[in-house]
Amino acid sequence: PGDVALLNCTAIVNTSNESLNDKNPVSDNIHRLAGPELREELVKLKGCRTGEAKLTKGFNLAARFIIHTVGPKYKAKYRTAAESSLYSCYRNVMQLAAEQSMASVGFCVVTTAKRGYPLEDAAHIAFNWGRVQDFLRTSEMAAKT
Repeated sequence: PGDVALLNCTAIVNTSNESLNDKNPVSDNIHRLAGPELREELVKLKGCRTGEAKLTKGFNLAARFIIHTVGPKYKAKYRTAAESSLYSCYRNVMQLAAEQSMASVGFCVVTTAKRGYPLEDAAHIAFNWGRVQDFLRTSEMAAKT
């Protein structure tokens, strides 16, 4: 698997917690490579709700921006709600990217082991969301021709 922190694109996605200070391998590497200014900017954002997305500069990363999002905590009996929240993460990340006219966004699987979301289920949602985006993009291009 690749390291999202090393991608040279307009923005990369960081998965975190509501306080935007989660300690997980993806987030830790992004913070290490971006530098201490990232922590300072995150404090100013005053957190992020589950399913939402917030933007910071990329600082020392190859990516110009970082889009931070908070995946849901997973409980089997609330699976549908967790799936809905996870889809919201992807939708809000893409909405932010569109609003900022970003050319490319590098994604990680949005969730962490600490939040209990089964990795295969989270990857399946990410893959299906990406396929929906590809379909919409292809449909838009076809409509314009």
